[in-house]
Amino acid sequence: MAAISKNTNKMAITRMQLKQYLLGICLCILSFVAHASVYFIPQSYKNLPAWNEAVISSDTLNAIKASCQRNLNLYPYYFQSNFDIRGQLPWMISCQGILSLPAHASNQTIKKTLELYLQPYLVVHNYSAYGLFTGYYLPQIHGSLTRTKYYAVPIYGMPKKTWNMPYRAQIDKMSALPDAPILAWIHNPVDLYFMQVQGSGKILLAHGQTLLLGYAGQNGYPYYPIGRFLKDIGAQSIKGKTSTTIEEWLDYHPWLAQNIIEIDASFVFFKTLNTVEPTGAEKIPLTPGHSLAVDPGYIPLGTPIWLKSYYPSDTNPGGHGESFTRIMIAQDTGGAITGPIRGDIYWGSGAQAKYLASHLQSPGEYWVLLPVGLNTGIMDDEATLTEF
Repeated sequence: MAAISKNTNKMAITRMQLKQYLLGICLCILSFVAHASVYFIPQSYKNLPAWNEAVISSDTLNAIKASCQRNLNLYPYYFQSNFDIRGQLPWMISCQGILSLPAHASNQTIKKTLELYLQPYLVVHNYSAYGLFTGYYLPQIHGSLTRTKYYAVPIYGMPKKTWNMPYRAQIDKMSALPDAPILAWIHNPVDLYFMQVQGSGKILLAHGQTLLLGYAGQNGYPYYPIGRFLKDIGAQSIKGKTSTTIEEWLDYHPWLAQNIIEIDASFVFFKTLNTVEPTGAEKIPLTPGHSLAVDPGYIPLGTPIWLKSYYPSDTNPGGHGESFTRIMIAQDTGGAITGPIRGDIYWGSGAQAKYLASHLQSPGEYWVLLPVGLNTGIMDDEATLTEF
């Protein structure tokens, strides 16, 4: 095992040590590590901003229950792994208690139950409790299941061959990607690019039919934000660099759009979903406004979180406006979502969701709500997360 710091409320493990450990036991695991500069500080509910006034909606409760049910289903595997923090008995007990809540439970009953089974911990990194919070959404794009003169941009499913895959520019120049199914066709390659950035999309077909597509995988190349390139060449100001303004810039410069997009070598593939909302990394449908993408190296998927952050400002582009607090559930991950205090809020679909996802770049702080009685080795011992 890697050397562990036994100082109270902290643990340290190098990436190289972790890599050697993973290779040694040949398991597919992710690290859940509180590094020396990360602290999980126990708090009381009276310290949570606006908790007393909070209203826990039925949608929020159902999202928490969905994560709890998945954790219970996988509990034997977590337990047998010996290292997954979700394999501890208090995790199972807390989920059983939350799942026992009736669908019509009052707000007071829901909150009392959460207070009974879950202990808040303020997350602090480098002596600061603040991190960055952004958003994502479900794009809606007109398309077709067959290629037409107008709908000629393919949306690919995952290829059968998943090694040595081509990069974006190579894929774009192919008449068809070998061994990859085409799930639908759309008109604009810019729409496809932003659908890939968001990780899901709803295709609006003829006669009111729809096709929901979710993330299936990618070609192995790292994501490069094209907004950074546009800023470097002076095409956009820092304050104006949102996904909406980038999209508008590409639409206004169609002769450059394809070349700009292809600077990002990463290419995302999709799969057909039979759910109302796209599924996240936890493999359950996301809940608009309450599902949060996190870094699973610090926050276990399925964890409820009390978040305080700020809506984007309507009058100050790049700034933040009114504050908000709400319960979130760690149900997704993202390539750009790294660090102990970092979150990406799923806002759903529609114009308001797109606006929030495109403009939210706000500071915030959060409290993870972990099972009462959980071994505090979460702070001073090694733990890992087994994914299924």
